[in-house]
Amino acid sequence: MVLRLKPLVATSACLVGELVRFDGGHRRSDPLTQHLNQRCDLLPYCPEVEMGMPVPRETIRIELADDGTPSLLGNRSETDFTPALHLLVATKLEAFATADVAGFVVKARSPSCALGSYPLEPAIDGLFTAAIRNRFPHLPMVDETALASKEQLLDFESEVFIAHFRAQALLDTLPDAPRARLKQALPDCMASRQALLDLLHSLPLDPENRPLLDSLLHRLEPQS
Repeated sequence: MVLRLKPLVATSACLVGELVRFDGGHRRSDPLTQHLNQRCDLLPYCPEVEMGMPVPRETIRIELADDGTPSLLGNRSETDFTPALHLLVATKLEAFATADVAGFVVKARSPSCALGSYPLEPAIDGLFTAAIRNRFPHLPMVDETALASKEQLLDFESEVFIAHFRAQALLDTLPDAPRARLKQALPDCMASRQALLDLLHSLPLDPENRPLLDSLLHRLEPQS
């Protein structure tokens, strides 16, 4: 358990401006770098670089076997990068769990990171994202295209904070009555930021139990 005042969101590194793409560039997302990072801590990762591929590098693709098993192949060399991906999954997902990641923002259409948008018929997840969803099915995840909508951005942010509340020691250190009330009511607040704020403000807490909650509330309140 890592005690954090701000939720931790893991994100494809190219979306925060890191020069990790196959062509040596990035795909910085302004909603991610100008809004979400003010209210959450960001944890950039690039599966392809962390698998040992260079920058710049050859492009890769997902290829499905007759039985539907996916492979990650180099478009120029035909190198099979699937074993390297599996090795990364084994260590990286454990690191996400240890760090108490509360949500994910991934790169659309990427063979490693896509969220239901890699261009096959039908469209599928990138292979690293598929592994994340299998390990953390309860955590919120979007790609950068969803953040272009203010409503979807705020919905994702609220879901991240709810996941953060659930993960943090706050729930374990609260007195029995407010802890039970919070755990029971959180699922019904998923769709409404105001409902979540009203719930948290109403918790009857002693002064020693309030500092973490007050800090989290400050980050949830609408900003002027």
